[in-house]
Amino acid sequence: GAVLGSILAALITGTLAITIFYFIFYRKRYGSEDDGLNISRTLKTMLRYGLPLSVSAILGGFLSQFYSFLMVIYCSDSMIGNYSMALNFSMLITFFTIPISTVLFPAFSKLDSEREIETLRNVFQSSVKYATLLTVPVTAVIMVLSEPLVFTLFAGSFSYAPLFLTLIAVGYLYSGLGNLSLGNFLSGQGKTKVAMNLTLINMVIGLPLSLVLIPAFGIVGLIVTTLVAGIPSLALGLWWVKRNFGVAVDWASSTKIFLASATAAAITYVIISQLTFHHWIKLVLGGIIFLATYFIAAPLVRAVDKNDINNLREMLSDLGPFSHLFNLPLS
Repeated sequence: GAVLGSILAALITGTLAITIFYFIFYRKRYGSEDDGLNISRTLKTMLRYGLPLSVSAILGGFLSQFYSFLMVIYCSDSMIGNYSMALNFSMLITFFTIPISTVLFPAFSKLDSEREIETLRNVFQSSVKYATLLTVPVTAVIMVLSEPLVFTLFAGSFSYAPLFLTLIAVGYLYSGLGNLSLGNFLSGQGKTKVAMNLTLINMVIGLPLSLVLIPAFGIVGLIVTTLVAGIPSLALGLWWVKRNFGVAVDWASSTKIFLASATAAAITYVIISQLTFHHWIKLVLGGIIFLATYFIAAPLVRAVDKNDINNLREMLSDLGPFSHLFNLPLS
């Protein structure tokens, strides 16, 4: 039933989308032209751009399935259940990373690297900074409160899930190194072959590493494999865009945000670890302590300044009535 519902929903939505596209866009734009749409030329352009991205997606999917096969072979059902639960909780972080990634691609694709190179550099740096400003503290609070977060809902049923969740969350800290911006930058500037090559590097490192770590360390080996395999491709990608476009991460800014988040996480952990309350109380108190500490630490270490606050106000003003929710922390 769940599978049929998913397939039918996609089929109906796709059919409606094609119909709407034809009547609203295609027929009006091309239906009255004598020469029509040059299908051959358009397809060549689309395939030249899109095929490397398709190869990247296929390779990434294969690597993920390869990890899963090894996990099933070398890990117990109990450990797999704990890992799956940890993955479910890590989805909380994607509520922030996915919208950021969605916005970045059109932002980069609108800029001409030859005529607007300075703007491109500024947009790249700002994208990394604001992605870090949102993602890193969210990741840090998930890591430090992983145990009360899991046990509030499932008591002691998944005793290893907090550890796995903490390790999985480390991968989201890579946003502070430009991980969210890099892929969108390359795709937005049409450098899809470079993105494909970075995926190949990730695969070349990940395959042999998984064959060593997963049989030896189980789920921990799987998570460490995914964390380590992505570092070389990220480093090479940052080096390539620096060399060819002159864009780079503002390392000082990222360091300050990491410092503010680490300070808030450390203080939260020390206080929460001394409490003997129920898990849900520790979760609520921990969240309040972390936010209060982060809102104090971030300005103190200059992770944010008045310009950043004004920029955030402007960006969040488009949220309409929801923008008022952010007025207090911004103030």
